[in-house]
Amino acid sequence: YIFWTFKPFIQGFTHCRPIISIDGTHLYEKFKGKMLITTGIDAENGIFPLAYAIVDEETTASWSWFLFQLRTYIVKDRNGICLISNRHPGILNAIADESIGWSLSHAYHRYCLRHICSNFNTHFKNVQLKRAVWQAGSTHQVCKFNFVMGRIRTVNEEAWSWLSEIEKEKWTLVH
Repeated sequence: YIFWTFKPFIQGFTHCRPIISIDGTHLYEKFKGKMLITTGIDAENGIFPLAYAIVDEETTASWSWFLFQLRTYIVKDRNGICLISNRHPGILNAIADESIGWSLSHAYHRYCLRHICSNFNTHFKNVQLKRAVWQAGSTHQVCKFNFVMGRIRTVNEEAWSWLSEIEKEKWTLVH
């Protein structure tokens, strides 16, 4: 594994909002593997690069290593960070490991709504329901959330059940 960050990223993160997004992507062509990336949000709501790494696969071991590097070199002693990711099992297992410093006492883990919508559409292949999931996840009012979820349930009970299995506080703004 190899991890990169730069001094301006480390110094700049102290002025960013306490929000970090992580994700992984495939590498193709000559060099295979995965690139793990992390970004923050600056004071003007812009994307602020923090670090990236090259690993062989997205596994619990590689995500644990990456999150440990992130905590050690960038986040340091700053607590109350909201870590946003997809629901990859490697990420979930790594965050559950309290020794890396991303447990509930140090950070909050939330799911990326874009990934929730994408995974939903993969399962149910319905663009209108996918839009409804986005509405449910991004609303600030409980009554609107309940209304949209009721619409989803009316159209497709299985889709509503799939969403209901995901903890609401992990993917919705209102909760």
